[in-house]
Amino acid sequence: MTTPTTRKPRRAKRAKAPVKKPVQLPVIPGNVRPNVELISMQSYWQDIRNRSSIHNYEVNEAMNELRIAVKWTNARIDQLCDRIKEVAP
Repeated sequence: MTTPTTRKPRRAKRAKAPVKKPVQLPVIPGNVRPNVELISMQSYWQDIRNRSSIHNYEVNEAMNELRIAVKWTNARIDQLCDRIKEVAP
């Protein structure tokens, strides 16, 4: 009769870590001022006021449409409740 031999469990081979290459950052030229035309402070504030009034108008219109949708939905719910009360008193 033969005696069973015990085998050592095999270890999984580790994959070698990839070689990391050094990162080269782009060279940014310093002290380069963009050539843009700035608007005056008065024009800037007027632009803010104009945009604010456009925003307020659009929000008011959205709220009016939402009110209409809520009224329509409430009317349909009332009709449905009345119909249910007719069918199942």
